[in-house]
Amino acid sequence: MIISSVLVDQIRENPSIKPIDIVKDFKQKYGLDVSYRKAWLAKELAKRTVHGDESLSYRQLVWYRDALMTTNPGSHCILECDPRTSSFQRLFVCYGACIEGFRWCRPLLFIDVTFLKSKYNGYLIGATGKDGNQGTFPFAFAIVDSENEDNWSWFFEN
Repeated sequence: MIISSVLVDQIRENPSIKPIDIVKDFKQKYGLDVSYRKAWLAKELAKRTVHGDESLSYRQLVWYRDALMTTNPGSHCILECDPRTSSFQRLFVCYGACIEGFRWCRPLLFIDVTFLKSKYNGYLIGATGKDGNQGTFPFAFAIVDSENEDNWSWFFEN
């Protein structure tokens, strides 16, 4: 689709561009009338070109976990899927280097969560420490399907 190939650079600069703005830009720059639906489809195709297919990324998590555990000694990585549907449920990652480096940080963890804006939504939980230079030190993170007591308990257990 020609529209999506024109949008690739715009998506790199501003991935949250709205289809209505794409319609206006094409009218202004090229004198073309583009429907909202075509603008939306072109944006989705351009996002897939720039960032890759999200569903493929989730399918590669098993490979990522295995590669992480074999190439990063001392790392802790847990991937859980729903046993009935085999769909992603949650992922916990703490690299061995972060575990080792945390020994030189203050014995304090700062925990925060944010929502993920994507096709699949979810939440990102992060744990950071404070190093000797008052900087933040990444310790661990998790991606979970929802922010609930069960996922928080699972995060802290790991």
